Amino acid sequence: KAVGKIKANDEDLGVNAEMTYRITNEEGAAMFSISTDSDKREGIISLRKPLDYEKKKAYSLNIEGVNTHLDPRFSYLGPFKDTTTLKLIIGDVDEAPVFTMDYYIMDVYENAPAGTEVGMVTAQDPDSTRSKV
Repeated sequence: KAVGKIKANDEDLGVNAEMTYRITNEEGAAMFSISTDSDKREGIISLRKPLDYEKKKAYSLNIEGVNTHLDPRFSYLGPFKDTTTLKLIIGDVDEAPVFTMDYYIMDVYENAPAGTEVGMVTAQDPDSTRSKV
């Protein structure tokens, strides 16, 4: 799923303005991928794995934009490229509580008065490791 776009400015025209994007750091490349939209000359950032706010709240991506066509007159200068760092802040999404068991069986006598405690169920809140619901 695409989560964002990035675009480098290149004053060149035609094929000299064409570029590709790549994520150069391990942490970034493990969680995100980047593809190049050649028509718009943008990098499309997508998820490789689901995000989990409770495990990691931010990611830094080192992104490199590289011209795909090197003008032979400037080949001695090496590839024309630039890098930037993109910081992604992950937003928390409230998750529903999860019961600690799939089902519960409790017995109660038919003549039990109103308000009689018949048992207890527990659930965990995935948003907090210490919170029982």
